[in-house]
Amino acid sequence: MENQDQVRRAFLVARVSSRHQAESGLGIASQISSMRRYLDSQGLVEAGVFKDEGVGGAEPLHKRVGLLQALRELRKGDVVVFADRSRIGRDPLVVMSIESEIYKSGGTILTADGLSSSGDSPEQVLIRRLIDSVNEFQRGILKAKTSMALQELKKAGKSTGNPPYGFKVSPQDGKTLVSCDDEQRVFGKVRELRGWRYTWEQVADELNKFSSTRRGNAWTINSVYGTFNKKLKAS
Repeated sequence: MENQDQVRRAFLVARVSSRHQAESGLGIASQISSMRRYLDSQGLVEAGVFKDEGVGGAEPLHKRVGLLQALRELRKGDVVVFADRSRIGRDPLVVMSIESEIYKSGGTILTADGLSSSGDSPEQVLIRRLIDSVNEFQRGILKAKTSMALQELKKAGKSTGNPPYGFKVSPQDGKTLVSCDDEQRVFGKVRELRGWRYTWEQVADELNKFSSTRRGNAWTINSVYGTFNKKLKAS
């Protein structure tokens, strides 16, 4: 019988940016499914699932709440699994800083697509850096396309981007911001809970009892903090 101490623990880390994540093939659920299939094929034991929702690929480690939680539990010999290297990040410097923290904790990195390993031979390092460079290039292309699309919308006099939470674009003229009663009630609840010194995680739990994000997803620490922190400071 295999000694339990010899079984490698694997921490699954999923990340999506906010843009069209519901329609994306790299949604949270899809990533977790692919990573679990990979664990089965490698004989690894799932030790936890950590999510970074609404976090762009160029965001630094300190903004990756889910990944930071995984790092706190990581010990020597553990494995951190991502769906692919773009889920680690799309900026080579960010990716290298994340790799460094994982390696310092005694962990290794694997990706469910099988294209990345933690070996340190020159060939393996080169392959990883080439993949990271391609991911950075793709991020640049996406930003350029988005910028062009926004410019076209502005020329047409249409609203661009999402209105501030608590407001919506008037259906009458497609430009004017008007109050959104449902979101204002949610914001009022957040203000009340934070006044009672609820943590962001506790706030997310409370909001999930009666509401969801604009995309219809459950509230998480990331989405609650990102939506309301600056708004609360300004109110």
